Amino acid sequence: MAKKLNKKVAVIGIVLLALVVIGGAGLAFRYFYHRNPDLNLDLARQALAEDDYQRAERLLSRAYRFGKTDAYQIERLFELADLHLIHNELHEANWDKALRCWNTVVNIDPGHLEAHRRILNYFYEMADSGMIAAWRNVHDRATKLVELIEQKGDSVDTELQMRLGRAALAIARRGGTGTAERTNYLNQAIDIFETLIQREPTTPSHYTYLAEAMQLQGELNAQVGVMNARENARREAVRRLDEAVEKADNTAEALAARYQFEIQTLGNDPNRVESLRAELEEHVRTLEPDANLLTVL
Repeated sequence: MAKKLNKKVAVIGIVLLALVVIGGAGLAFRYFYHRNPDLNLDLARQALAEDDYQRAERLLSRAYRFGKTDAYQIERLFELADLHLIHNELHEANWDKALRCWNTVVNIDPGHLEAHRRILNYFYEMADSGMIAAWRNVHDRATKLVELIEQKGDSVDTELQMRLGRAALAIARRGGTGTAERTNYLNQAIDIFETLIQREPTTPSHYTYLAEAMQLQGELNAQVGVMNARENARREAVRRLDEAVEKADNTAEALAARYQFEIQTLGNDPNRVESLRAELEEHVRTLEPDANLLTVL
């Protein structure tokens, strides 16, 4: 009787041990299964193809978290950022989450040019859409990106230079700082626009921004007592805009910028304004229809 009981106890013990081993193995498999970055990545892409964005985000985040190398994690962060920016009837774009992904890339690799550029683009779009305070962030980000590019021995592209120049001009125009600091930003903007004109002499917008910078320079000079500073600056700005008309690959755009600038900066001279409008109407008749010219009229 005792032997039978011992056998039963032994069998039960073996069964329980087997269950524990199997359960432990299952838990271990599940643990390592969830920590497999490539498996999570495959499942995330499958979920994304099925428009299951929440599951895709969860799995992509897991793939990033368990990635073994910086390069692997950076690739997943860019994929996550792209996912966050999907905007359709099933998913609303989340720019804050995308920005956090790019910032994390920069934390992993401080010299990562594409991450810095994506962050710059984010703040540039904000500033260009009317959020004036964002221009200083654009300036700081663009300056950093220029430094990184030059450290690698590469040349700075036109778009980046333009954004840095526009940011410097916007900060100088906004005020809130001393005249000396505003002048420094303004001089930087003028230097950049002059460089852009040398590089791309047929692009009208380079001359337009330069003219705006010259006008502000005349204003600042007038504030410190320079005689005829405003008028001299206005005259020089118009001369550069005339240069744009001569060289531009889009004559209508250059003409529109030139006449709009002169009309806006003339002050109280209605006769001259009407004269300028008459000149512009003549250009409208001789050129192909153009929205830029019609807007000025």
